[in-house]
Amino acid sequence: MYVAGSTKQFGTLDLLTRAYTQINADIGQFLTGLAMYQGQLYGVNYGTPAALYTVGTNGSLTSIGSTGTAISGLAFDATGKLYADNYSNDRLGTLNLATGAYTNIGAIGVSSGNLGGVLAFSNGTLYDAVSQQLFSLNTLTGAGTVIGISNSLYEGMALFDAGNVLYGIGMDNKNLYSINTATAGLTNLGAITGTNLPGRFYAATAGTTSNNVPEPSSLALFAIGALVMGWGRKRSNAVV
Repeated sequence: MYVAGSTKQFGTLDLLTRAYTQINADIGQFLTGLAMYQGQLYGVNYGTPAALYTVGTNGSLTSIGSTGTAISGLAFDATGKLYADNYSNDRLGTLNLATGAYTNIGAIGVSSGNLGGVLAFSNGTLYDAVSQQLFSLNTLTGAGTVIGISNSLYEGMALFDAGNVLYGIGMDNKNLYSINTATAGLTNLGAITGTNLPGRFYAATAGTTSNNVPEPSSLALFAIGALVMGWGRKRSNAVV
């Protein structure tokens, strides 16, 4: 999985060992959100307004365009729609993948006011970590529903999904946590290790399995295969 740090670092994080490997010491922008869809990595930088980028596996950035506002956190749904947390006015919206332009959905209902990859889809639900709490978000209205009790570790936590499990990288010495989405309970999986660790991880993405929507070509090949197998069975029956 890919992570971005507080001083423009870019690297990978091994979920099993919690080992960080730096790929690029300075990618030229401070990324506050990362998200992947069908193998393509996207990022958004800190700024008012921010800009949307495609991100290479070496950390290279190619600008798509201005979002027109400040963004903290990106998350793709299973259809490829890119959601964004507009922390300048505490609203949920979407970003146009061709232009970067932000389209507002609605108010989250709680002040976020912090930086970091605070959005993530897990098992079809969009989650947000703001104001020291975990929220689920209504993707039609933007409205947030608080889950569980307040925990300071949620303030600006970088959320991501891997294998339909929600994880977060906390601000407390860069520990990795798994998250109970029913209670907001946190399980400390241990400290992130490695050399050249950034002061804080602001964005993370594992390219979740929920994004793996079959391509039309794959579905077509499957259908052709099924027809060939069916024809073969009928032929065998006819010979007998």
